[in-house]
Amino acid sequence: MELSEKKIWRFSLWEIDMSDQSQSSSSRETHFNSGNREHNRRQRFLRTADILKKSGLLEITTKTRDLIIKNNKLKEEISKVQVEVEDLFLEILNNPENRQYKELYESLQANGQVSIESITSADNTEILELQNS
Repeated sequence: MELSEKKIWRFSLWEIDMSDQSQSSSSRETHFNSGNREHNRRQRFLRTADILKKSGLLEITTKTRDLIIKNNKLKEEISKVQVEVEDLFLEILNNPENRQYKELYESLQANGQVSIESITSADNTEILELQNS
């Protein structure tokens, strides 16, 4: 998540008590100009959330936030799995019983036709075609 995205989601939308709209506009402005930076941010955030709620976009915004969080977690998991696959692949190649596959891999690698990244990626149909030819 980029720094700007972190700032956007700093205050959880679940903390918002939208029923507490008793502050008047002038009261909000007084707080906004008070110099308390965190308070000003909080008020600005609440105003934005209020506008989103009134326009019907608050639910979409919260779902988007949840999807961004899930997406980042999935990216981390995918990276971990790729590392595990690379380790497993190298372990298999180093097994003496798989000498023929190691030789095939090394020849393909020497010709620039394959790399460990291409093998561990989701689509390795080209490698299977090379192996069968």
